[in-house]
Amino acid sequence: MTKPQKAPHADWKVVKSKQPTYTTFYLVLLILLTISTVIGLFQLGAIDTVIGSLRTRPITGSITLAQYVVTVIMAIGLISLYKKQQKGIILILSGYGAAAILSIVFFFFKDPVVEDIARQAVLSGNGEITTELAHQIANITLTVVSILNTASSILFGTLWYFAWQKQVAADVKEK
Repeated sequence: MTKPQKAPHADWKVVKSKQPTYTTFYLVLLILLTISTVIGLFQLGAIDTVIGSLRTRPITGSITLAQYVVTVIMAIGLISLYKKQQKGIILILSGYGAAAILSIVFFFFKDPVVEDIARQAVLSGNGEITTELAHQIANITLTVVSILNTASSILFGTLWYFAWQKQVAADVKEK
């Protein structure tokens, strides 16, 4: 009996794939954007609650609806970025810019939301929390959230800008 012989490495053929190649920086940002977009799309399930809140809190309800629109724009941009289309980076950078602006606007119009959170905390606290303390905690929390949202939008917008530049340079070099 003879043993089958293995083909030598020199006979291996290199098959060129038509799949796009990504730089590591670009790929990491694609993965992070995919995760955040999926989470954002799951939040679209609460759109009926947001539409209902437009009567009681028109400004913050409108901001939340605008954030939903930004989420959809980011999802479309994500698909385009996977295909390395220029409209993808335009949509993503526009989405991050709009998200930063919406966070800043929310910062200035957060008072009705703070009042609602404080009222709910006092009602569910069984007298253990004062209205003033609940109001301060809610105000500080929403202020920090607004600042972090704005900062992360600016940060990831900047990262995407540089990742796109690096990816374009790599694609040109590859050709």
